[in-house]
Amino acid sequence: MVNFSHYLVNLVNDLEKSRVILIEGVRSRLGISYCDVEDCFQEAYLGLIESSESSRLDSNKSGRGYFCKSLRNACLDFLRSRRKKLVTLEDDSFFPSLAKSPFDEVALQEDLKSYEKAVDLMPRSCYEAFKLYVIDGLSREEVAQRLGLRLNAVSVRVHRAEKFLRRKIRS
Repeated sequence: MVNFSHYLVNLVNDLEKSRVILIEGVRSRLGISYCDVEDCFQEAYLGLIESSESSRLDSNKSGRGYFCKSLRNACLDFLRSRRKKLVTLEDDSFFPSLAKSPFDEVALQEDLKSYEKAVDLMPRSCYEAFKLYVIDGLSREEVAQRLGLRLNAVSVRVHRAEKFLRRKIRS
């Protein structure tokens, strides 16, 4: 008979060893940033500890399976909350000015002009996917459905758009 505390320690060690693999798997499936999945990982981890303290988890069941479901649910909750709070870039009333002086305001205006120029130069196929995914907040699946693309194609186009913006804004 395995002591439950030993079971929990072994489970935690197993989760820590496969942490990066679990995070990458969820990140690639749900299209969430690595940092956000790490936050969800911590939330699921805390849920695992709470479940073990309240005796909802026992050594006869798969703690790893329970954790993976908790991680998935935490990520889906994150996506739902992000969608509810999403603000579009076109509505600047939600963005307080970061300018502390008139010179800062000029710098912000120049950055905005650089962004707008870069968007104008961006290939339309990349911009459509970028706008729907990043600005409008649709899921990768929804973007793929709207544009008639595969999920991987959406990811590639969004990545290319972000890379294009970074390169154009820096130059």
